[in-house]
Amino acid sequence: MGRLWAQVEEAARVVPALWPLATAIAVNPLWDLRQLPFEAAVATAGPVLGIEGYPAPAQMAEAYAEGRISADDLRAALAAREGRRPEAGPGGEDVMGSGVPGSATTAVERLDARCGSGLAGLVDREVAKWCGAYVAGILADPDEEGFYRSWRRAVVHDPGARALVGRAGRHQLAAFGEDPASALRGALDHLAVPEARWVAELARHLGRMPGWAGLAKWRSLWAEADSPGRAPTLLDYLAVRLCYEAVVVTAPAPPPRRARLARRGIERRHRSSAPGGSRDGLPGGGSWWTASPALGDLPEDLQRQLAELDPPARAATWLAAFEIHYRDRLLRALDAAEQRWEHPAAPSPAAPSPVAQAVFCIDVRSERLRRHLEAEGPYETFGAAGFFGVPLRYQPFGAAETVDLCPVLVRPRIELGEQPVGAASEEAARRSLAGRQAMAGARRAFDGARKGSAAQFVLAEAGGFVAGPLALAKTLAPRGAAAARGRLHALLAPPVPTAVTVDPPEGTPLGEQADEEQALLAEATLRTMGLVRAFAPLVLLCGHGSSTENNPYASALDCGACGGNRGGHSARATAAILNRPAIRRRLAERGIEIPVGTLFVAGEHDTATDRVSILDRHLVPASHRDQVAALQAALDRAGAATAAERRRTLPGSGHLGRIGQPEHRAADWAQVQPEWGLAGNAAFVIGPRRLTAGVHLEGRCFLHSYDPAADPDGQALESILTAPVVVAHWINAQYYFSTVEPAVFSSGDKTAQNVVGGIGVVRGAGGDLGVGLPLQSLFDGPRPFHEPLRLLVVVQAPLARLEAIIGRNRVLQELFDGEWLHLVAQEDEGSPWQVRLPGGTWARWAPADAPVRRPVPVG
Repeated sequence: MGRLWAQVEEAARVVPALWPLATAIAVNPLWDLRQLPFEAAVATAGPVLGIEGYPAPAQMAEAYAEGRISADDLRAALAAREGRRPEAGPGGEDVMGSGVPGSATTAVERLDARCGSGLAGLVDREVAKWCGAYVAGILADPDEEGFYRSWRRAVVHDPGARALVGRAGRHQLAAFGEDPASALRGALDHLAVPEARWVAELARHLGRMPGWAGLAKWRSLWAEADSPGRAPTLLDYLAVRLCYEAVVVTAPAPPPRRARLARRGIERRHRSSAPGGSRDGLPGGGSWWTASPALGDLPEDLQRQLAELDPPARAATWLAAFEIHYRDRLLRALDAAEQRWEHPAAPSPAAPSPVAQAVFCIDVRSERLRRHLEAEGPYETFGAAGFFGVPLRYQPFGAAETVDLCPVLVRPRIELGEQPVGAASEEAARRSLAGRQAMAGARRAFDGARKGSAAQFVLAEAGGFVAGPLALAKTLAPRGAAAARGRLHALLAPPVPTAVTVDPPEGTPLGEQADEEQALLAEATLRTMGLVRAFAPLVLLCGHGSSTENNPYASALDCGACGGNRGGHSARATAAILNRPAIRRRLAERGIEIPVGTLFVAGEHDTATDRVSILDRHLVPASHRDQVAALQAALDRAGAATAAERRRTLPGSGHLGRIGQPEHRAADWAQVQPEWGLAGNAAFVIGPRRLTAGVHLEGRCFLHSYDPAADPDGQALESILTAPVVVAHWINAQYYFSTVEPAVFSSGDKTAQNVVGGIGVVRGAGGDLGVGLPLQSLFDGPRPFHEPLRLLVVVQAPLARLEAIIGRNRVLQELFDGEWLHLVAQEDEGSPWQVRLPGGTWARWAPADAPVRRPVPVG
């Protein structure tokens, strides 16, 4: 078992883990290949998943025509490529240490190639059918024995299996072993696959349907043991799939008969693994194997140099030029802002002390809001990861289950909940809980009736007279319908004022331990963002979430740093911790003096409407109520300005009038593009706000506050680079791959999606689970809205400090040296920008139209 599992785990490196919809988070689809350079990882995954991994030629031609790539950018990319030959992608039998071949195929695919049949598609269909039945609870598993054992009991009675492999073959499917490991080993032996090729064979099987395989990978390698919902494990999934493969290949029915069966309406859903074979007809389609950007005005020398490159190298060169152009434009804007600070046109009076400070999530959607809030008056803003450095397991009031409010790469360190406060708290809580339980019971009954084979018809007849008018109201007046639902919810389950329970038992060892843990987290939070002195009377910690209707991917619009959940609870918990006198005393002992008159409050930014709400207003003391009211008014104005700016980027906003407004989109259950999410993300800036203040960053930059002078040992910078930057890389990589490979790494058109078991979506009636973002999160019609660029990390910090951090963190070496991320830095304000090259050398930055690149020693 141990050796087999090691090979299964190795094969699974080529597919992304797929989180359930309730906590959908962005993932780099090739994360487990990060030990390889970017180009080599794409070359490795390409034949297994059927991807090219680069923006299509047509998109690059359009960028060149619009001036987003220049001839100088291409020359700079070619020069950089000439200076270092990227490590060649593994091929033949040398991949991932154990042999995924460059032309990986399964036994059925090889049979299809010989006979012209479509049997591999039939296997896909059958496996997807059983996976869907299992996660939806249709495939019985009363003893919780797992997917394979449940399938093994049921498949001998399946008409679909009989049609595919015959009556005898149907029983043979269940004869390879009682448990998934023995069945998988038996199927591989039956197919006569030598052990040296097991990883290759298994990897290609996983690559045929990366959605179901990715869900199995999540269950096997990432999920907690008590994670709710059903999902197959990798061993279960591969055992079922290989059993089908073994019987189909050796079944007595001749291939032509089964080929005719395939042609009678069974569409082969998996794209071909032939390079570029399935891009045509998709948004941004076109293959580098069959085309190059059609550019008549490209200088002849560039045309000749590009023509000499093989297709992957040519695609990588165009991508690098695209990234160089954005990098140069951003650094020029930052330099111009710095010049305005150093040489103002007229003397300006000393800046007044801020009346309030606001800490927002680093999310790119916060950039616009921060800019507009600062324009409202003396407000100082900061950026930090949206869980505010407090990895939290949280139980909201009235909830039966806890939620983990932290990045998936981090484990919760403290557990908190909330309790009602106020004189009438007990009675209010009782009424609210009773109402919630009644509504939850009604939802369960409705869902059960909806899924029943006969009851659903009765439900349609009995409930149609109610559902019809409700659907009409939601369609014609979505905002009014949403407001009515809100009033009904408040009537049945009245809101209850609550407070986060952060106070541990006093005077006990357990209480002392909890206080110390909270103090350590609070100190790290404040030091990481550089907020350690000059506190304003009011400090807002603002999380974020997104309010949308009828959206299976709603959690993908929430806070990734909070594990795909809304960030308001994290803000409330952190504010409560920082307001505790016991924590402030401990912080003072560590050199962080928070004035007695400073109050931390929590807020939440709704990124679909750009409304910001200050939470827990009932806990604000009388001394700060006027200040909180003034801050809320400023946030209202800043939010309206942010919404107006963002509206101009939304599809159809120019001619849709009222229904194109963000608030209408958020409430409209038929709206497939309520907001763009993090589309457009391109850079991660680490430094003081002065570095970016006043720069219109177009909502494309993650902004993390950092004060190099307050971090001499580099601990704060190290925590930023190894946590928030890695999370941002996952987000950036998912948007990148979903845009350049929508057939594999996008979940497809929202209008054709159906939710399966509440855990994922399929396109149409069945098939593979969707991986990645919907097309409407990436494309405006056929044109990509998101520019697929690898993330640029911009840092203000000493180069020696950066190199020391990279040198002691393997993941940062892999990401920067492998060019999954790009890094530029300046030693301090006013210093020239330096570009980090793979291997740790630095070159002074100059724009591509004036290239001057000479290595600079680090020291």
